[in-house]
Amino acid sequence: MKKYIDSITTKKFDLNILDVISVLLSLIIFGLIIFGQFNFPAFYQMLFIVPLLAVLFLELKSEDKSSKIKIKNNIIVLLLIVTILEILLSVTVGKSFPVFYLLLPVFYAIFGLVPTVLSLVLIIAVQIVSIDLIPAIISAAILSFTIFLFGPVLRNSFSKYRYIFIKSTNHDLPDNTSNRPSFDITLGNIDTYKSEVRDSLNFLGKLIEHNSIILYLKDEDGLYEIFDYISNTPDAIDSGQRLLFRSGYINWLTKTNSPIIIDEIKNLKENAVYYSKTVEIKSLMAVPLKNKLLDNGPNPDGAKGILILDNYNKKAFTESDREIAELIADKIYSTLVIEKLQKNVSDSGDELTSLYDYIQKLESNMDSEKIIKHLLDTLVSTIPNDMISITLNNPDTNESTIKATNIENEYLNNKTFSNHNSLIGLVMQGDKSLSFMDISDRSKFRTVFDREIDFTVNVKNLKSTIIFPIVNQDETGNNESEVLGAVFVSRKRKTEFNEEQKNLSNVLIQQAAKAITYSTNLRRINELAIKDGLSGLYNHRHFKEMLSNFVARALRYSEELSVVIIDVDNFKKINDDHGHQAGDVIISEIGKLIAGSIREIDIAARYGGDEFAIVLPKTNESGALFVTEKLVKRIEASKILNSDKVNITFSIGISSFPKNAMTQDGLIEKADIALYEAKNRGKNQTIHFNDIDEALKLSEHKNQTESEH
Repeated sequence: MKKYIDSITTKKFDLNILDVISVLLSLIIFGLIIFGQFNFPAFYQMLFIVPLLAVLFLELKSEDKSSKIKIKNNIIVLLLIVTILEILLSVTVGKSFPVFYLLLPVFYAIFGLVPTVLSLVLIIAVQIVSIDLIPAIISAAILSFTIFLFGPVLRNSFSKYRYIFIKSTNHDLPDNTSNRPSFDITLGNIDTYKSEVRDSLNFLGKLIEHNSIILYLKDEDGLYEIFDYISNTPDAIDSGQRLLFRSGYINWLTKTNSPIIIDEIKNLKENAVYYSKTVEIKSLMAVPLKNKLLDNGPNPDGAKGILILDNYNKKAFTESDREIAELIADKIYSTLVIEKLQKNVSDSGDELTSLYDYIQKLESNMDSEKIIKHLLDTLVSTIPNDMISITLNNPDTNESTIKATNIENEYLNNKTFSNHNSLIGLVMQGDKSLSFMDISDRSKFRTVFDREIDFTVNVKNLKSTIIFPIVNQDETGNNESEVLGAVFVSRKRKTEFNEEQKNLSNVLIQQAAKAITYSTNLRRINELAIKDGLSGLYNHRHFKEMLSNFVARALRYSEELSVVIIDVDNFKKINDDHGHQAGDVIISEIGKLIAGSIREIDIAARYGGDEFAIVLPKTNESGALFVTEKLVKRIEASKILNSDKVNITFSIGISSFPKNAMTQDGLIEKADIALYEAKNRGKNQTIHFNDIDEALKLSEHKNQTESEH
């Protein structure tokens, strides 16, 4: 059944019948007024307002269906409004003319410069024929002064009313996303995906401490408007804001397309511009929304959107936070561009109801194998073929593995082959597809996969073939792409794949690549949220969460459990003598050694600056002492931690469940007491809480003032 891709076209908005009627009706009434023929009784003059209101209503409804607010539509709408006002002026014998002094600046704010100037010309023409020349000139001067003095101010400050008045929507929107700009970044109608954007912001908010998270998107005029936000001070957010960033940190971001972290904000007024009142934030982080393949480096048009986080504390954001924010920004950008691709797919069958449904199913699978299987099933049902095979690339070994195929042969399942001198390998070297009318006529490359696989699938009987790369957007910021794999599609007859089939295949493969990337990124985000970037171990928060789970399990199943707290002896002196970079190297090396000394079920974490902690499930006192002894031996054998310049030793405290404590906090406290006893006894030793005499146990930490800790 035929499936095809609609090409992207630029729609022209020419005058329609409604527009012609609106213009003619307005000009006829203006002509009658100017030439003194609009002298009907007041009641009949007012009747002229009825058709004007009718066409005005229809014009506004037509605006509601269009994706952008055009100058043409603004001119027609404002022409109708001014015509209605002129009728009111005629009925009141000019006594209501001062109303224009108030309304025209508002019209400027709502409709823009061009429609307002045209309306001003019509009004001046009416005034010249209605009153003497000099009063008319004075009135025109006053009108012009009020328009250009107050109009720009109103347009900047109250721009949100423009969208409420002209482009109201029937969608149910969150409270702080109701004023939705008309975006000029080829994103299409994004109301369908607003909840996904909000979910992304909420997810980001759970991972990074903040006061506010603000999402700006660029509108059709090149201005940035707040699309959505979450904040602890929502009343302070200027949600209707619409502006250009002409100075400050965000201005630099829009020009360079590069993320920023500001540890201490110097000028709140210039940088925290999204607040309508003073909020004493101290630090700020902002990342751009961009297509990472197309928008790397400075962009003369500026960033397509900006994701901003702020915090009351100085130095609140880290490089790990920046990486998380960039991944979320990439997800938001991908969410917003989905409908652009959605509009490009027209499907007449049951297998692929819409691209959006296809994408939704992809993103519901966080397993790459399920994503690949869904891609295979969709391609098989939409592209006429005799064989489809999907391979994934391993750049480290220069090999590819068949992950899915519609050829029923167990030999092909997860079959790995070398990319050398094969067509699949050639596709892996770039990001372009290869197409053949008859693949059996190839001469340069001896194999498609390798000899054994080619023989198994009977490549010699295949004719028309196309091989697509599965391309992943580069996450490093370099202007390069990574080829994840390839999709091989072939027929047994010489019938070339047409452009529609190629385009549809490209879109499906592109979205599968995004889903694979997203699932990978999600795992990375979760890992970043629970891992310490320097040591590679879990962070303090995750350690306590896991310890709580292990204690609950130990209580339920009557299991043993031990907690180990490790302190690096004299670490402050090492930093003072050798510098913080040397200290960072030591922390990193210790993290690697601890990770290599424990079981998969154990949990190791960086507990503090130079403190580490380990949870040992199903481990008693002797088992915990064995683990720490093994760790100490690895430390002593490390050339990085023990050399002519540095000699690293540990003080270690251990507590065990249930003998020493039966709660999370109790186990940590007892291990901490044992640790400080080890330090008091001269450091470089391991103490279990059971080894401390009763008198010392009762003192519970009174000598915990670590002078050099």
